[in-house]
Amino acid sequence: MQRKILLYLIRSVAMDESESSTDAFCFVRLSVFTLTCWMMAAQVQGLSPDGKILLEIKSSFVDIPGNMSNWLATDASPCSWFGISCLEDGFSVRSIHLSGHDYNLSGEISASFGKLAFLQELDLASNNLSGPLPKELGNCSELRSIRLDSNPLISGSIPPEIAKLSKLQHLNLSQLQLTGKIPIEFGNLKNLLNLSLLTNNLSGSIPPALGSLHQLSVLELANNSLSGPLPPELGNCKNLSSLILYSLQLDGSIPPTLGQLEKLRELDLTTNRLTGEIPPELGNCTSLTHIYLGTNSLGGKVPEQLGRLQNVKVLFLNTNSFTGEIPAVLGNMSSLTNLTIGENLLMGEIPPTLGFLRDLMYLNLYENNLTGKIPGELGNCTKLDFLYLPFNKLTGSVPPELGNLRLLSSLQLWNNSLSGIPSELGNCSNLRVLDIYSNKLVGNIPPEIAKLPRLRELRLYDNQLTGTIPSDLGLHSNLTHVILRINELTGTIPPGLCSFGRITILDVSNNLLDGEVPVDVARCPTLYRLRLQYNRLTGPIPKEIGQNKALLYFDASFNNLSGSIPPEVGLCTKLTAVLLSQNSLNGTIPSSLGQLPLLVELNVSSNQLSGSIPSELGNLSTLYELDLSDNSLTGDVPLELSKMSSLRFLNLNDNSLTGLSNIWSSLGSLQGLQLAGNKFSGLVHAEIGTMTSLQIILDLSRNHFSGQIPAELGRLQLLEYLDLSVNNFSGEIPASLGDMVSLQFVNISYNNLSGALPSSWEVLLKTSQVLGNPELCYSGRNCSSESPAQSPEGDGADSISIEEILGLVATVFAITLALILAGVFIYYRRRTRFESDESSAKLEVWCKDHKYRELTFQAILDATGEMNRHYVVHHSSSSTVYKASLNNGLALAIKVLNADLNHRLEKAYRMEVETIGKVRHRNLVKMIGFCEWKNLRLVILEFLSNGSLYEVLHGKEGQGLSDWTSRYKVAVGIAYGLEYLHAYCDPPIIHRDIKSSNILLDDDFEPHISDFGSATLRDKAHPNGTTSKVVGTHGYIAPECGYTLQLSDKVDVYSYGVVLLELLTGKQSLDSSFPEGTTIVGWVEDHVKTGQMVHELLDKAVLEPHDIQTGTEMLMVFQVAALCTKNVPAERPTMQKVVTMLQQVKEPRRMSDLMNTILGVGTSGVDTEVPIQE
Repeated sequence: MQRKILLYLIRSVAMDESESSTDAFCFVRLSVFTLTCWMMAAQVQGLSPDGKILLEIKSSFVDIPGNMSNWLATDASPCSWFGISCLEDGFSVRSIHLSGHDYNLSGEISASFGKLAFLQELDLASNNLSGPLPKELGNCSELRSIRLDSNPLISGSIPPEIAKLSKLQHLNLSQLQLTGKIPIEFGNLKNLLNLSLLTNNLSGSIPPALGSLHQLSVLELANNSLSGPLPPELGNCKNLSSLILYSLQLDGSIPPTLGQLEKLRELDLTTNRLTGEIPPELGNCTSLTHIYLGTNSLGGKVPEQLGRLQNVKVLFLNTNSFTGEIPAVLGNMSSLTNLTIGENLLMGEIPPTLGFLRDLMYLNLYENNLTGKIPGELGNCTKLDFLYLPFNKLTGSVPPELGNLRLLSSLQLWNNSLSGIPSELGNCSNLRVLDIYSNKLVGNIPPEIAKLPRLRELRLYDNQLTGTIPSDLGLHSNLTHVILRINELTGTIPPGLCSFGRITILDVSNNLLDGEVPVDVARCPTLYRLRLQYNRLTGPIPKEIGQNKALLYFDASFNNLSGSIPPEVGLCTKLTAVLLSQNSLNGTIPSSLGQLPLLVELNVSSNQLSGSIPSELGNLSTLYELDLSDNSLTGDVPLELSKMSSLRFLNLNDNSLTGLSNIWSSLGSLQGLQLAGNKFSGLVHAEIGTMTSLQIILDLSRNHFSGQIPAELGRLQLLEYLDLSVNNFSGEIPASLGDMVSLQFVNISYNNLSGALPSSWEVLLKTSQVLGNPELCYSGRNCSSESPAQSPEGDGADSISIEEILGLVATVFAITLALILAGVFIYYRRRTRFESDESSAKLEVWCKDHKYRELTFQAILDATGEMNRHYVVHHSSSSTVYKASLNNGLALAIKVLNADLNHRLEKAYRMEVETIGKVRHRNLVKMIGFCEWKNLRLVILEFLSNGSLYEVLHGKEGQGLSDWTSRYKVAVGIAYGLEYLHAYCDPPIIHRDIKSSNILLDDDFEPHISDFGSATLRDKAHPNGTTSKVVGTHGYIAPECGYTLQLSDKVDVYSYGVVLLELLTGKQSLDSSFPEGTTIVGWVEDHVKTGQMVHELLDKAVLEPHDIQTGTEMLMVFQVAALCTKNVPAERPTMQKVVTMLQQVKEPRRMSDLMNTILGVGTSGVDTEVPIQE
């Protein structure tokens, strides 16, 4: 550049010699001389001072892309360097712009920045810089703008020296790892326009001094650990347009002084601990466009003054405790596009004035106490896209005016008391989701619904719908979900449901459907869940089902299906469940079922199947439950079944099987084994003692086993139910059987046993359970084997008189007659044991659903075979749970407690009735009613078909929860349920026994918290109550339960954290792979302390390699689990906070916020690396 200037001046000299005056010539020569001197000096001195400073700064950076490669010491000035601009003098650096992921700078921010005296703008955002912020930045007195955001490795505190920058207008330090407090000196930055400290680990309170920043326009402090009240001084920031304070720990009320902010456009206080009411003064902030106050503890009425805010587009008041009615004046907020007031305590009717909101696109009034009808005026909101009104008490028919909503894509009205579906909904041509399940809908499904061109998801289950399913359903749209279960639908299954080849879930169970299974439905290539159970379907199972390679779950039980099981089912290699019980299927069990590598449950019980058990079933390494009972199977039990390492329940009852291979030692993981009602004979092998996992049941009754009962049975310390009746066992009962400490039921009747009973069995056995063993001695029966002495013939002993002989004969006859009558009584006792006193049974049905109106004690007895063990689905030391299938197709869970056992069980029964019976939430198990009869206490609950989370996650090796989305859904659902118990019940309820086996899963794997027998009610005035004993399950109990009797809801938070770790790692709370005495929490801590990366602990079954999104989400949830399992109760979050953190996992806008929120609560030491390896 210097050479060009010199040449220009030389040419000027030549021109001036011929054309210019002597004075001009002299001036030019002087300029040349001066420039020459300057160039010589520059060559001597080299790079300018600011350039040298920049080279110092460069030396602290790692510039892998090489963007700074033109920063050379041989240059005289840095002004042409990449990312640098200078003042007009050509030497002084004015701005540095090196932001963006393309730069990818790492290293630390050099203190040398403080030497750049003329620097006005510094932008190093979106890099990988680390280390602290240098306090020397405070020396750059000309700085107007600092952007260091999105450098997640920058740490340390904010240097108060920055407050010396009196000209500073923009300061952005968001998405770092800054700690400490916001410097109070920031109140001196009088020219500050924008202050953004989002997503750090800042603590302390918001400095009231910020209220002196009268020029401030944007204040963003969200997603930190700031606490304390919201300073009323912020009302002095008259130019404030954006106040973003979400995801903090602010408490107290919203200061009325915020009503002075006339320029305020966005107010976000979401996810704090704010209490009190919304100040009506907010109605003065007429510039507001967005109001976010959700997820706090705000209460009172929604102020009518909000109706003045004509410019508000979004009003988000979700998840608070607002009461009263929805103000009708909200209809004056003419700019509203999003109105969300869900999860509150609002009551009354939905105001018709909401129909004035012509720009409204999103209306969410979910989970309140709203009553009355849905106003037809909502049909005037013609831009409405999403209408969400579940979990209220709305009645009447769905208004036909909703048919005017041509842009409506999602209509969700579930869990209300709505009664009708209008045909006008067929005009909603954009409708994709129609959910009106769990209402009181009657009548037919309007045929117009089937013609909706964009309908994807149709859920109308759990209603009273009658008539037929529209025959053209599926012919006009890409249906993916059709769930119509628990209605009274008749007719046939429409054959065109899969016309577009997109349907994934079809559930028409628990109806009155007849006809055959349509071939086109069976072979639908996208269908992965097919539920047809509890109908009247006939005909064969279509062999074309083998063309469906996506099928995961197939349930056609309790129908009238006939023919054989098609071998083509074995081609559906993704199947996890095949349930075909209670049909009229015949033929043999196809060996091709052994080709299903993911199969978890196979139930073909109660059919007419014959032939032998295919040895190929032994290939089912993931099978958890195998039920072939109540058929006509013959032959031996194949030895290959011993290869089923995951098998937990095996039921071969009531067949004609003869040979039993020595499979005892190979099925060591079994929890239930039922072989009753066959033709097995010979000795029971001693290896049965190796089946130490047997817990639920061992039933060998009604066979031909002989010999002595093996003493090795005594090793089965977990076994609760043992039935050896109706066999040919002989000899004495081994004393070791008396050590089976978990036994609750024993039946040894009708064998040839002798000797004495184990003393511990005396309290277990009733007379009927020992009958038929004439040489057996038990309570009330003489055990002496000695005979009376006979007098030698002709001796002098007294002779027996005729009278005495006749008296003895009469006595023997009387005893014999009594025994015969007793036998007859015992024989018929099972049939009549409930009849005589049924009228004395106290049955109260709390669920007012019409489906349970006719529920009686006798109906329960009939549905459970008079509490027959064949209907047992769960058995523990305190209760037995039966599945009751009612005549109307509904299934109930009948939990039976024996109140005679002890006072504790009676108390647990009362507590369960008093808690779960009086609360209502989608993630709590629904109590239908209770019954008291003699010494029995029955709790009647909804039946949840997918069993417990423990069974699905551990017993079934994650099948059904084999993807992260499903597990995340379970985690969030449990959190919702606990949040409801802790925050929304009055008084709050502490469960005290949260564990995976107490989390039940419904058809859609939605979790429901169950077993409230240990729950307690917390006095709000004394939140840290006391308890008289430690309650809970080892591996889930919070540490403080071992040293204090003080009780708080944080014990549930800890247990929930353990369940989260189970979902994330796939490990049990007390996994066999852990060192002895180690819980899952200790196992995680040990691995982290040794430097192991967290991603190595995550369950590989749900984390695919290179799946960054899933890996990141799992890591976020792992951090939540780490917070929940803190040793100190006060350091654990509330369940409300947990819910918020989990919600942020799936919100891209809040993902980065969440990372620092959870890190800011003290999880240092836990690896935070994204769990993905290249």
